[in-house]
Parts: sequence; C-alpha cells; structure tokens
Amino acid sequence: MSRGWGVDLDAEGRLSFVLLDAQSEMLRKAMEQTRRAAVNVTNPVTLESLQFKGDVTDIAEPDRGARETADRRIAQFIEALTTIGFVQGSVAGVAHPGAARRIVLQVREIFDQTPGQGAGRRVSEE
Repeated sequence: MSRGWGVDLDAEGRLSFVLLDAQSEMLRKAMEQTRRAAVNVTNPVTLESLQFKGDVTDIAEPDRGARETADRRIAQFIEALTTIGFVQGSVAGVAHPGAARRIVLQVREIFDQTPGQGAGRRVSEE
C-alpha cells in the first residue's frame, strides 16, 4: 500500500495520480508486472471514499511536473487535516522528498468505500 497524490479522472475514464518513488517502489514494481491496480481516493475530512480498479496503461518516468503536483496536493491534504484537529507538525511527514512519477489507470470498476451501509457497493463499471 502506498499514498498517491494529485488524482484526476478524465472523461474517458482514465485516472491519473502521482506516486513518490521513496514511498512506492514495491507498489510500482507490482504494477509493472501485473498492469492492474486498485486506487482508493478519500476525502480526509468527510471520509467519503471511492475505489477505482483497472488496468495500468502508463507508468511515467519521474519528472518535475509530477513532483510539483504532489507537493501542491500534499499541502492541501495537510491543510485539510488541520481543519479537523490534526497539528500540522504531526502530519508533515506524510510524504518524502525526491522523485515522483505519474501513473495512469484505465478504470474498469468503481466502488463506494465510504464508511457505512453503502461501503463496498459497486458504483460503476466499464
């Protein structure tokens, strides 16, 4: 398991996100081998959560744009956590410095993962 940043879903059902190399080497290698992934996207304040499952179509080389996206989203994540009582210094270590790369997943299935009665319910499929 690893934490991704800068999640974006386009109109064609492609989910892109950024992984930090320092925190995701095993995950990246598994995706390279299987070409499959499941990605949970959660709002840390409301706990609303969706899981996207599908085929990995691209694992980009590390680049500055991916790192900048991650840094922006990490700052937003930390800010959101402070609105629900976390101390900024205690959550500042959620991400490591260094290389980052964008991953693209062609979504095949979407599941509700929000805690409660609907958790696990299929929201959509191909």
